[in-house]
Amino acid sequence: EFYIPHRFKEGYGLGKEGIQNIANAGGNLIITVDCGVTNYKEVELANSLGIDVIIIDHHQIQVQLPNAVAILNPHQKDCNFPFKHLAAVGVTFFLAIALRKHLREQGYFKKNQLIEPDLKEYLDLVALGTVADMVPLKGENRKLVYHGINQMKKTKWPGLIALIEISQINSFYLESDDIGFKLGPRINAAGRLKDASVGIQLLTTDKHQLAFELASLLNDTNTDRQSIDARMVSDAIKKFEQDSDTDNNYGIVLNNEDWHPGVIGIVASRVSKQLNRPTIIIGKNGKGSGRSIGSVDLFEVVYECKETLQNFGGHKAAVGLTIDQQKIDAFKIQFNQMLKNRLSQDDLEASLYIDSTLDIQCIDHAFLDTVLSAGPFGTQHSKPIFCAQNVTLSQVKVIQDKHLSFQLAENPQIRGI
Repeated sequence: EFYIPHRFKEGYGLGKEGIQNIANAGGNLIITVDCGVTNYKEVELANSLGIDVIIIDHHQIQVQLPNAVAILNPHQKDCNFPFKHLAAVGVTFFLAIALRKHLREQGYFKKNQLIEPDLKEYLDLVALGTVADMVPLKGENRKLVYHGINQMKKTKWPGLIALIEISQINSFYLESDDIGFKLGPRINAAGRLKDASVGIQLLTTDKHQLAFELASLLNDTNTDRQSIDARMVSDAIKKFEQDSDTDNNYGIVLNNEDWHPGVIGIVASRVSKQLNRPTIIIGKNGKGSGRSIGSVDLFEVVYECKETLQNFGGHKAAVGLTIDQQKIDAFKIQFNQMLKNRLSQDDLEASLYIDSTLDIQCIDHAFLDTVLSAGPFGTQHSKPIFCAQNVTLSQVKVIQDKHLSFQLAENPQIRGI
């Protein structure tokens, strides 16, 4: 069975209410995924109810580790796993590899006349979770996503097939951007606005008709989510510009009880990119979400402000927190001071990094194939940006008031947008 805490009723991660519900249902083992490493008290409660806990997590570790049966997290001091940037889905996949090896050595598959599972068939789900969680796309993550995308192009899972189709993705050309901007947001939309279990049902069903119904529901929910977060981003930026000394704010902390708690993470991400500052957005009941910029370790910054917080967790690029409304002002001051010690005004200036200048005449299919062969692209491994100088645009058209379509006079075969 799976159990996903209701975001608005129970909060994130391993909670006391969820543990009690699992105990009442007769459960005696909880395997956490993407949470648990900071939940010392909750694990103690589970133990007192006769429930064993195995923790699979990739978040930064605080001082006291929970008393779990086992903890899989590459950030543990005694962990000799060489790559420290796996998403939780990556940690889970390596557990599956180790478990299969153990069962094979025990003769489990032969004894029970079972076909040994081919874990390559699950790499599409590993790629989906790795890209969507925005972990650095290097090292082991790069390998997992590269092979996972190839698996996704021929996926056998009805849920992924339906989601790819309803997202209007051509499977033959599927790339990491499709996961990050189309598939991931649709799956996440359910938990942000309604019930996250819809995403699990989609990815685990073996019924094609149900898969398309669930994918359609997620698609509609994502459309609603987009309109909500667009309004909130606009409100947040106006609030920052009106209420803040923008020249002396190294970080952004904004709060509004009316902001929808399900999309504060997305809003924090958009505001941080637009204003180029580490950003914390706090909504209803003091629930907050933060996103970083550049090399700033946001978890480290928030950890230094922990006296003002009820609880928090996360990693270098993103954090979640809960704060008493009365302490938000004190947190703002401390948060800004911590960032002031780490950043200069130059760091707050938005920059566009150009990888190379480019002669327009060089752009052809061979050139594009060469560029794409450096993929998959994603967090900390961005698509290269080229600069072409002294070019003339022709047949310029504005599309939907926000895009510009054109041709290049120097090479009419090339259309741009």
